[in-house]
Amino acid sequence: MSEISNLDRENLTFRQLRKRSTFLFLLITLLGLITFFQIIKLTILESNLYATKSDENRIIRVPIYPSRGLIRLSNEEIVVENIVSQALTIVPNKTQDIELTLVELKQNLGLKDHDLSTFKRKLSKTNSKYRSMVIVENLTKEQIARFSVDKEKWPSVSIKAQLMRFNLLGPVFSHVTGYVGSINPEEIDASEDFSYPLTSQIGKTGVEKFYEGTLRGMAGFKNIEVDVYGKEIRELSRFIPEKGKDIYLGLDKELQVLARKELAGRKGA
Repeated sequence: MSEISNLDRENLTFRQLRKRSTFLFLLITLLGLITFFQIIKLTILESNLYATKSDENRIIRVPIYPSRGLIRLSNEEIVVENIVSQALTIVPNKTQDIELTLVELKQNLGLKDHDLSTFKRKLSKTNSKYRSMVIVENLTKEQIARFSVDKEKWPSVSIKAQLMRFNLLGPVFSHVTGYVGSINPEEIDASEDFSYPLTSQIGKTGVEKFYEGTLRGMAGFKNIEVDVYGKEIRELSRFIPEKGKDIYLGLDKELQVLARKELAGRKGA
């Protein structure tokens, strides 16, 4: 009788252990399945979502400003055109010590105090310090060569090509064509249908000012991937800007040259 009782107790203990083992097995299996499906969700189902969030940290939209329209005579002769120049640019919020960087660039490239003062004024007025800003325009070949040798010292600084206005006939038509100059905050605020950056050149007088809306064209943009210093790694997509339209002058070149010659030295000429 005692042996039967012991056997029953052993059977009961075994059944209890088996139940506990089964419960633990099911629990571990359930946790494993949950973990597995969570991995699938993150790596496959929601990969695009997290890739997009990651891209937002390194992909930016950069405006592309069109080339300004030319000013011509009725015979198609160009009076004012665009020429390519090289500008020294910097991304302010990617620069650890901007004052030190400017000092080093001044010493290395021979930059003028006036140019640096102008840049600092623009820097103090802008809220877009994560975008590239022009320090100085129209670099010489010697300055470009000097920068190329030591450019690794300033990872947030680079040289970019840009268009500048050039009057081919000098003073012959300058009183008519006028000139372009750096845009000021008041002119930016007054422009409701076009987004000018602080580095823009805008018509100040003459034809350049009167036909500003025609000459400037329509801006485009590009989506680019940038590194930690804000420098472009690759271009992802682009919306092509619309070039400014040319303006034709109904003036006679020979007559303007003759008038200038005859009136030379006279008061009010």
